[in-house]
Parts: sequence; structure tokens; C-alpha cells
Amino acid sequence: MPSASRAESLVGIQEVTDKPLQGSSDSLSDALQARTSFISKFPPLGPPDMVYLKKRYVPVVGADKIYGYYHFVRGAQPANVASVSAYIVDVVRNAGLDPLPWVSTGGWQIASATFVAYNIISKLDIKVHVNFPGSTSAFAVDTSGNDVPLTDTLWHELLVSSVVRNMSSHGEYPLYPCLRVVSSPALGVDSLFYEAASASCARWALSGHDASERPAPSPARSAIATAIRDHFLHSALYETAIHFFSNPKLHATDPDLEVYAAAAARMKGDLDAADQVIHRIIATNQQSQLAWMEKAHILRAKGDLQKALDAAKTASQVDDSQLEVCIQLADLFVDAKKYTNAFESLNGADVPTPPLDPFLRHLIPNRRNLTKPNDGSLRGTDVVRVLADRIREEKQLSNEKTDESLYELPAKLMTSTEKRCYSVLVKILNDLSWDQMLAVRGECFVMERDLEDGNGKLSISDVDDESDKSSIPEEGNGNHPSDTADAAEQLAQGVTSISLKDDDVHEDGHHDENGDAESLEARRKSLEKTGKKVCKPWLDYLVTNMYHDLKAMALWNAEEQQHSTESYFPTSSSSAEANGDAAASRDVEAQESEHTFQRTADEIVRDTKRPHVDWMRRGELALRLGKPEEAKVAFWACLKLAEKEKTVCATSLCRLLEMASDEGDVKTTIRCVDMLWSYLDSRISHKHSSEPSPAVPILQKSVFKLIAKRGLRVVRDVASSNMDINRKRLEGLLLDSVALRVDGFLR
Repeated sequence: MPSASRAESLVGIQEVTDKPLQGSSDSLSDALQARTSFISKFPPLGPPDMVYLKKRYVPVVGADKIYGYYHFVRGAQPANVASVSAYIVDVVRNAGLDPLPWVSTGGWQIASATFVAYNIISKLDIKVHVNFPGSTSAFAVDTSGNDVPLTDTLWHELLVSSVVRNMSSHGEYPLYPCLRVVSSPALGVDSLFYEAASASCARWALSGHDASERPAPSPARSAIATAIRDHFLHSALYETAIHFFSNPKLHATDPDLEVYAAAAARMKGDLDAADQVIHRIIATNQQSQLAWMEKAHILRAKGDLQKALDAAKTASQVDDSQLEVCIQLADLFVDAKKYTNAFESLNGADVPTPPLDPFLRHLIPNRRNLTKPNDGSLRGTDVVRVLADRIREEKQLSNEKTDESLYELPAKLMTSTEKRCYSVLVKILNDLSWDQMLAVRGECFVMERDLEDGNGKLSISDVDDESDKSSIPEEGNGNHPSDTADAAEQLAQGVTSISLKDDDVHEDGHHDENGDAESLEARRKSLEKTGKKVCKPWLDYLVTNMYHDLKAMALWNAEEQQHSTESYFPTSSSSAEANGDAAASRDVEAQESEHTFQRTADEIVRDTKRPHVDWMRRGELALRLGKPEEAKVAFWACLKLAEKEKTVCATSLCRLLEMASDEGDVKTTIRCVDMLWSYLDSRISHKHSSEPSPAVPILQKSVFKLIAKRGLRVVRDVASSNMDINRKRLEGLLLDSVALRVDGFLR
């Protein structure tokens, strides 16, 4: 292959240079071949849409040579052959190759283009192939690699699939190489999408649900319906959601789809309208689990906890293993101070195994073999990838200066479903204490490993013997081990309650990992008589994660208390080192009733020797443990330290932005929006354009959520009075809120 010449690069679009599959005779279409071979193993939403170009190198002397290049794209709206061809024309003709230098030893031409998109309903890859000059062909490929004729139904399903991937920010986490986003998800909800959604609704259930590929019980429970619902509600597009899910063509197929219209009305604050919709659905179908779940949400919003709990229990009677209802019921049980029931409800959930993506894994080794478009030609189209790539780098950042104990916390690897369940456990922890929470768990469960060992020594019993079950309060007593400096030692003593051992060894010295089948069955029957159940591995995993999080939080608290000691009882640094953290902690504990100490971000920046990424991870740790104020301090300290290190922490900016918009904090939201947008602008070349980079989804959703909480007028007035921000950029986003009829745009 000739040396990397910018003449091979598309204007404004970065691509991966393809490499041949090991053992393959075709060196031109490795990525296409791999994609076809992995269709049956795609994750539920599949990969993003893909564009594969074959480029011909024409030397001055010798034969032509052809090389393959590809990039991924979201927002291309593949509704038919014409719309796909329009995107290809935009890439090939309007963007085209970078111009050659005036003296050249050869030139590049585009020989063909192939657009590939996954239909998540029919489980097909649909391909549109264009040769230059001349022909266009379109066909579908099934999981066996066989061609399938295209129909209008398949095109409708493909458009819905592509829009849902865009709504879900698919392809960012994990990041596909050279991902390009060409339109906002909100702009994809047009007449073509409504038509395609109505036509394909009856088959939505085939897209799977609960992050798995197994068919959903109904279209309303499908991955498609929940992705559309989440996009509308998280973007404060409540009117759009009501209009979409109230479509007679949709709820004629599945009446439960109208439940999401009721959810939008509830989020908008119109509880009576939401209640009327749910009452009508339940009157028609008493077994509508979705309707009873939404009924519980409405009653909770009205402040009637007991009736909300009754509604959630009714929902669980339809299917007590359904993930959403188990989490909702557990959350309500915690509010009602029924912690045993909360644990049992969580344990009843059927949590899916996170799907793998072998196709992405195949592409990773080649992801750094990229083309290099001319400076100033990217035009901001890859700004989503810039942010996702930066967040990925920050997550993986580790060197001799970073704290390995923070870097290796297992909770950072939790899936979105596991995070929701973890937040319920955190509510229990904040009401009780670590030992008391373990005691409650011991009343409910035994560990799977303890059951298999059969040695009569349940690991939870160590905690049960030391904890007086009658002392478990109905309300939080505020006495947390994680709030004291010796918490790490206390937690270490309690680790026996968590199955962390690799093997258990009997007294006679032999290993018995699985136990005898007959004795195991006998132990299970004996367990049934006690009323205890076996704790599912995923729930035990979350409790293990909480132990590690609390240990890290205890060390952080000890560090803060040491600074508090130095503040009230000044000593030299050498004296503090000689006494150690334990001595300093004892001094603080003696003063704890009189003094509470929490450093400000500026004080942390002044005193700390930690790098900014440690404070980013501490901020995320505090968020997981339900400590938002500590998280804010850590994130602001991270940003200030990053500025001193002449860098920016995008993760901390995103977290602060989300927290501020959730709280309706106008000034902080606008400040964070401007800081994040300025960072992204600085990473995109604008040599030939003064236009700002487009708003990435987190900017759009945060501003829209803020408008829904405070009203457009308040947001606009605060933005107009702030002379330190780029108001022109923000004005475009505010105009979008009017065009999309975001809730609050009239206030």
C-alpha cells in the first residue's frame, strides 16, 4: 500500500483503513465479511450503520490497486434505496476526496460504496451497494449469509431500527471506530418515522427486551418501545411522547403502548390526565402489568405510598420476575422501611447477562489505522466521537500517580440495570448501616457457595452473631461506619459476609467446590423449611461492589478528618506522619459532635497531591453512594486541578451538568454547557468555518430538561445576562427547544 497520502482521505470524514481477515483470500472486504459472519451474535440493537468504500489507487506506472475503508454512522435515516443513496452521494460526491497536490505520483478514485444497516426486528443486515459509475443494488443478508429479497416491511423495520439506535446513543459506549453522527435523534421523529413505526409495530416484540434478544411479551415491552419512551422522557419531549404513544394505530396493536403517554403526562405534572389514561387501560385489561406499574408511579407522585405499594404488588402478581416491576417494588419497600421485602424483591428479578459484541472486538485491533483528513476539514461532524473517546480515555487513565484502589473499583463496570439495583441498595444503606444491612440480608438469604459447601458455616452468620437483629431500626439512625475514620477496619471485619473466597477447604483438607448432588438437593430442601432463599450471584456481586465502594469512601473520610484535625489542632507535617491517620482520626472522633468538616474544592486544590483523575473517580464514588454534595466538591476539584495540569476532564463536566439540570440549577447548568461546548469546539478544527460544533446529546438533553423545570424565559434571561459564555451557541439550542416543543418552552 502506498504511504499515507491525504489524497486518499474523504473531506471531513475520518475512516479506518481495512485489513484482511486472517486466513482470508479477499483483502478488500475484511470488515464486511466479519460483519456478515457475526450477524447471529450481534447485541440486541446491533452495530451502528456502516459505510464501506473501495478506493482505487492509480499510479503513473503500473496496475491499479484497490483498498478498503469504512466508517460508522448514526442518523442517516435509511428509509429506502433513495435515502441511502443520498447519503452515499453526500459522502462521495459532495465531500469527496481531498484534492491532490499540484505535483503527484498518482491519484485516488472511489470505485464503489456499500451502506450496511442492521434490522433489529427481522435480524437481517440490509445492504445498498453502489458502483461508480453506474449501478445500484439493494438486498438483505440473513444470519446464514444468504440473500433475502427486500420488501416495504423490511424497509420500515430498518428505519425504526436506525432511529432507535440514534435515540439510544448507540455506538458510543463502547465506542465504534470512526463513528459519525449526522443528525440529532430528535430530528429523526418525522412523518416517515411515524409511518414506519405504525407499519412495523406488530413485530416490535421480536427486537427483544431487558437488554436481551429473547422476544418481548408484547410490543410495549420491546427494546424499541422502551428506547423511544426513554428518549422522549429524558429530553423533556412530553407532548411529542403523548402524541406518539396516543397514535390509534399503535395502541390498536398493543393498548399498553398508551401507558407511555400516561408516563409523559405524569412527568409533565398532569397527574389527573395520566390517571385517567391508566384507569381506562386497567378497566379494559386488569392484567396489564405496565398499567399497574404506572399506577404505582402516579400514586407515589401524589404522596400515597401505601396505595402505590399495593399497585406495584398487583403488577408483580402478573409476573414476579419481570425486571422493571422487581426494581420498582423494591424501591417502594425501602420507602416503606420494609427492608427484608426489598431484598427479596430484588432477588426475584431476572437480570440478563450483559451481551457481548464479537464484531466490535474483531475491529478493535485495527481501529488506530486511520486516514488523516486535511486540517480544518472535519467541520464538527465527529464531535460525538470526540466526547465519547475522551470519556473512554479518562475512564482507563492509570499511571504511577493515580490511586490504583480507585481505578480498580469493580462498581465502575456495572451495567445500567445493575446501577439501578445498586441505587436501591444504597437507599437501604443510607437508612441503616453496613452491619445492619448485612443482618437484613442474612435474614433473607444464604449464599450459593455456602449452600454448595455444606459445611454448616454460613458466612453471613459471622455478621448475624455480632448484630442484634432487634436493633435494626425502622428509620435511619445516621450512624454509618463509612462516616468514621476507622470504617475501613470495620468493613474489613465484615467482609466475611461476602463470598470473596476462591475455594473453600473442609477440615479434613479436601476441596469440594460443587458438593455431592444428593446432599446439595437435601440442603436445598432443608433451606426451604427455614424460609430463606439463595442469594442470586448478581445481587451478591452488587453487595461486594458496595463493600469496596464503602472501603474507598472510608479512606476518603479519613483523609478529610485528618485535614480537619490539622485545622483545629495544627501540627507539623512530620508530626502528622509520625502519629499516622489513626491518631488523627481519634482526635477528630472526639470533636465529631461539635465539628463537621468538608473541604471546599479550592481547599482541596491547595492541599492535595492527587492528580485530577483521582478526584473524578471520588466524585463518581460519592454519586454511587448517594452523596451528591461530596460528589460536587470532588468534581469541581477535579476540574480545577485539570486546569492546572493544562487539560480538561470531560467526565466531571458531564456529571456536574447532569446533576445541575436535574436540580434545576440554571446558572450551573449554563456554565457547564458552555465549558463542555468550548472544550469540544477546541478539539474540532474550524479552519474553514466559523460555525460552532453541533450540540452533542448530553448538551441537548440537559438544556431541555432545565427548560422543563424552570421555563424557557428564566433560562434565556440568565443566559443573556452572562457575559462569560458563548451566547450565540446557546441561542441555537434554545430555538431548537421551541421548534421541538420541549415542555416549558411557553413559560
